[in-house]
Parts: sequence; C-alpha cells; structure tokens
Amino acid sequence: MSADVIISTPATADQQKVANQLTIRQRALVIDDAESHGAALVWLKDAKTWIKGVRDLLRETIDLANRAHKAATALRSKLITPVQEMYDLVEQDAIAWKRKALAEAERVARQQEEAQREADEAAAIAEAQQLQDDGHETAAEEVIAAQVEAPAPLTPRTPEIAKVSGTHETGRWSAVLKNQQAAIAFVAEHPEFSNAIKWDMVVMNGLARAQREHFKFDGFKAEKKTTMTVTT
Repeated sequence: MSADVIISTPATADQQKVANQLTIRQRALVIDDAESHGAALVWLKDAKTWIKGVRDLLRETIDLANRAHKAATALRSKLITPVQEMYDLVEQDAIAWKRKALAEAERVARQQEEAQREADEAAAIAEAQQLQDDGHETAAEEVIAAQVEAPAPLTPRTPEIAKVSGTHETGRWSAVLKNQQAAIAFVAEHPEFSNAIKWDMVVMNGLARAQREHFKFDGFKAEKKTTMTVTT
C-alpha cells in the first residue's frame, strides 16, 4: 500500500434526509391496533432497507480504512518489535545489576559494621584491662557497659549508580491469579469484593442457549429476547 493514503467519505445528504423522515414516522407510530401494527412492520422494513443502503454506501470506504489501519499497524510492529525486544533485555539487565549492586553494598556495609564492632570491643576490653590493672574496677566496668549499650553506628556504603536525565525506575504492583478456587471462596466470604469477579459471558450465554428454560446457575437467569427478522 502506498505511503500516502487518501480515503474519501461519500456524500450522505440523501441518506440523512431519509433518516429524518424515518424519525418523524417513528415518533408518530402508536401501535394499538392491527392497522398500526401493519404500519410498524412497514416502518421496520423501510428502516432495514435504509440501514443496508448506508452500509453498502460506506463499505468500500470502511474497507479501505481497515486495510490502511492493518498495514499501518503491521508496519509499526515490524519497526518497533526488534527494538522493543532489545529494550526489554537491556531494562532487565539494568534492573538486575542495580539490585545486585545494592545487595553487595549491604553485604560490605555489614562486614564493615562487624569489623568496626570487633575493633571497638577489642579497644574497650584493652581500656578496661588497663583500668583494672591500675586498680579502677568501677571505671573498667563502666567502659565495658558503655560499649555493650551503644555500639558505634555505621553509615552503609551506597553503590555508585549511573544517573541519566529522562530515565528512572518505577514500580507498579499488579495482581496475579494463582488459585481460582481460593479466590472464589474468598469472595464468597467477603461479598464486598464481588465486583472483582468478571464472568466469561461467552461461556454463560452458551450455557443459556444450550439449556434454555432449564438453565440453572445461582445468580444468573436465562432470558429470551425476541426480535423480528426483516428481509429486504
């Protein structure tokens, strides 16, 4: 398909005039006897004929638009998909590296904290031992008690993370269904969450069509909608 697509819309002034006439006739319809019922059937046939005519009139335009849309979306997918796949891989690797770097920084910080704690304990013990040797038992006990009660704080090491303008991490939580039966049981116990269940109406309508008046499903009712078939 050409890169330049021009889709023209046909004139519909005549169709609009007929639509206006159908509207006037419909508003005047009061079906209360055999004659008015016949008039209603005539209106239905005229309206059906008009609808078919409008669809036929716009069929080529809509077909061209659909084909243009299909071609455009296919081209978009062809262009974007390879780069999007690479984007996803790089994004995953970047996030994984940052998590690894943060975990490593925390591990190093803990090691430093432990080494600092051991060094402070050794220094406190040495100081207490010196005080004991000098005959200051109470002062020695106070030094040991202070070390136990207030270990030296340590600021964790922060890894060097690259920052690029226009890029940042965002987190988005989402629910993943793991056990449908458990979810249904939960909703049964907590009806305030009943709107969280989305029924597959394709399946339910299929059951209703198959079982008709014998359809039984708590919370549902099979309803028959009667329509008129009008041929033109």
